[in-house]
Amino acid sequence: MLAAAVLTASLVGSLLVPAALTSAAEQPGSGQGSTSLLASPSASPTASTGQPTALPQESVAPVTPATASASAVPGTPIASVPASPSPTVSGSPLQDDILTRLKEAQGANGAHMGQGLEKLARQSAPDRLSAEATYMPPGIQGLDVSSHQGAVNWQQQRSMGAQFAYVKATEATTYLNPEFAGQYSGARNAGMIRGAYHFAIPNVSSGAAQAAYFVRNGGAWSGDGWTLPPLLDIEYNPYSSLGNTCYNMSASDMILWIADFSNNVYALTGRYPAIYTTTDWWTQCTGNTPAFRNQPLHIASYRTVSPGTLPAGWAKYDIWQYSSLGPFVGDSNVFSGSYAELQALASGFDPILQKYGEMGGSSSRLGNQTLSLYCGLAAGGCYRQYDGGQILWSGATGANAVYFSSIGSVWRSWGGVDGRLGYPTSDESCSTSACQQSFQGGSIYWSTATASAPVFRGGIGTRWLTMGGPSSTLGYPTAPESCTATACTQAFQGGKIIWTDATGAWAVTKSGIGSMWTTLGAENGRLGYPVDNESCNPGGCIQNFQGGSLAWSAATGAVPVWNSSIGWKWRAQGGLLSQLGAPSKTETCGAASCRQAYSGGEIFWAQDNGAKIVAAGEISKKWNASQAENGRFGAPLGDTVFCNGKECYQDFARARILKDPDTISAAFGVMWHSGIGALWNSMGGQQARLGYPTGEESCTGNACLQSFKGGTIYWTPETGQWAIYTGSIGNLWRALGASSSRLGYPTSNETCGIDSCKQSFRGGDVLWSRNTGAVAVYKGGIGALWASMGAESSRLGFPTASETCGATSCAQSFVGGEILWASGVGMGAVYNSGIGGLWRSNGAQTGFFGFPTNSETCSATECWQNFQGGSITWSPAAGYTIRRY
Repeated sequence: MLAAAVLTASLVGSLLVPAALTSAAEQPGSGQGSTSLLASPSASPTASTGQPTALPQESVAPVTPATASASAVPGTPIASVPASPSPTVSGSPLQDDILTRLKEAQGANGAHMGQGLEKLARQSAPDRLSAEATYMPPGIQGLDVSSHQGAVNWQQQRSMGAQFAYVKATEATTYLNPEFAGQYSGARNAGMIRGAYHFAIPNVSSGAAQAAYFVRNGGAWSGDGWTLPPLLDIEYNPYSSLGNTCYNMSASDMILWIADFSNNVYALTGRYPAIYTTTDWWTQCTGNTPAFRNQPLHIASYRTVSPGTLPAGWAKYDIWQYSSLGPFVGDSNVFSGSYAELQALASGFDPILQKYGEMGGSSSRLGNQTLSLYCGLAAGGCYRQYDGGQILWSGATGANAVYFSSIGSVWRSWGGVDGRLGYPTSDESCSTSACQQSFQGGSIYWSTATASAPVFRGGIGTRWLTMGGPSSTLGYPTAPESCTATACTQAFQGGKIIWTDATGAWAVTKSGIGSMWTTLGAENGRLGYPVDNESCNPGGCIQNFQGGSLAWSAATGAVPVWNSSIGWKWRAQGGLLSQLGAPSKTETCGAASCRQAYSGGEIFWAQDNGAKIVAAGEISKKWNASQAENGRFGAPLGDTVFCNGKECYQDFARARILKDPDTISAAFGVMWHSGIGALWNSMGGQQARLGYPTGEESCTGNACLQSFKGGTIYWTPETGQWAIYTGSIGNLWRALGASSSRLGYPTSNETCGIDSCKQSFRGGDVLWSRNTGAVAVYKGGIGALWASMGAESSRLGFPTASETCGATSCAQSFVGGEILWASGVGMGAVYNSGIGGLWRSNGAQTGFFGFPTNSETCSATECWQNFQGGSITWSPAAGYTIRRY
């Protein structure tokens, strides 16, 4: 070719369809149709509030394309371009003169003009470098040839990597490439995709005439997948006799000629031609018009890396002619896309038209086409406009329709394909009461109860869809998402979803919880932003926020539980599912304490003790009846403790309130933190032998006592606090007169061995053994002697009867004997021995021996004992010897 260019992977390269010229209304910013598609969204886009008048097709007024004159805007619809422009220079017709000069150049017999007609005046090309012959940019390689290359070894070119070729077919209306047939078929036979090109001489005949000549002589196109679209070579004038570089044509005339040629090629082949040119020539000779941006671009530029700046309107090239010196014969080219895209370019597949046909064509909701194909949208996208909307295509999304409807209006207000929503990924779909359409960046929803509003992909949109979208409690959006510097919010029929970077996206519904949250100041209140969604269980509903929770039950309504010691305590117990249940009042605080009431009790917090649970029940009633923390019990030290599912005790600052859960009685006892309480606790409390109290501690004079299921604890200043159990020892003590008896108050707790027990009192001891039962041994006299002899560990052993006394004497029996005392005589132990037996056989203390004056004493060889009336001695040798006084 004479210059070089490339097919842009716009719709012609990526979408790969013939690109129709568009009117000025299709230019970005020049009409409502394209402005709405290409404009960027304002800082605060306002969604359309218009509602459909009928379903399922909601409708608003369609975009009406602007019109423009062909002379002012050369890119007007091709149908309006004059069929045969008449180029002029200084107002004088040149056509006849140019035709004459062409004939002269060709010779009288009309032969091929030769080298001069095929030579390219590359005015903007750099000096040739030897590297050009070997340089090959990455991509699908190809070449273009003319008659100069003669019989090309196409198989060789194919083995070098060439996969496509353009072959010159015609020039003006008088020249045919004599090598065309062999070159065109040779490329195809070598497995290449090939196409034909026409070298334009625009000032010798009309675009229509040259288009017809070209198509008749090799420029016809077939959608067989092996035929590239027809190519118009429009560039530098190589014939000085035909005028200047631009053929002495004005930019507007040149544009009209190219449009005439393109329109007629389309009419004859069904494909708009690709355009081969240079940026320099296009700028000089067309005024750098963008009017043909929808046709493939074949750019000529002998550079490395890239072709540089492209002509106006083309975002990218389709084919780049990068060298005329090699590596391939003729000129070397590279295709911008993949081989599959090259095949699609050859096939002429148009997904937008296919989509239009699938939707029903002109009888569909879209109606008739009003604007032809426009490409150059973001990401190489394209669209066609119809009475009822637009079909948009991109490589990532395919072809989908956006109607002139409430949904479409909102989409355009957000910037269309350039906005946050991007390309449509589905068509608008409707039920009897709602419509929806999906886009790359989200979806737009409309219902009979709500205006159209977008829900974007991301935090808020994902949360809403996770909850069930329109079928969820939230229902349809009622406004678009709005954001501040720190948060985004979107309103729905049933509430709102709020997102922050710190919390993520969560919903607040129009429920009791949501209403209370709003009453408390919403996100600006103490609760702050939500950190989860509302959830419900048999106990009620709850939602957590940055500063606490809102809990709701049918009985209490919605009440906040702050992130405080009380709130954390409640949650640790199980919240709504705990025994406390739902909060019934908001937490309140005094100078040093806080409390919050719940269905099942309350939580009380004090600085010294932390948060404690006072469960609803008898303990709570007793505590509150005594002015709670300000009363005699003080603040709770621990939680209410339950035994077998029933409350059984709780510790407070000055007492424990408790009750035996196994009794029918509802009465609760109190264990004060006193000496009695301290002893009871040290002995194991209600789990020990004493068990639960049966009443409160009571005091009389200098003594206090408290009764329990298993006994009583007594306290006096002199003796301290000691327990007397219900049992043999305790029963004997009580039978003897308890604290008023000779034994008096206890001075120890009962202690037991394997078969015996003992307890000390101020006036003596009570001993129990399995063989003797419980017997008291008093202090003094008999008890003192017994103790001095070793008490129950002595030869006498455990007492078998309590001490008895007459007017002048006392006696007490033991397992091993007895101790007797008589006034004026003294005291002594008489064992169950031979001496004792002899004494008893002679009448004991009433016989002639009388009361003992000492206890039996033994040496290694004999034993003896003295009595009032004599003595008894025993030895193994002599036996018993009696002496009377």
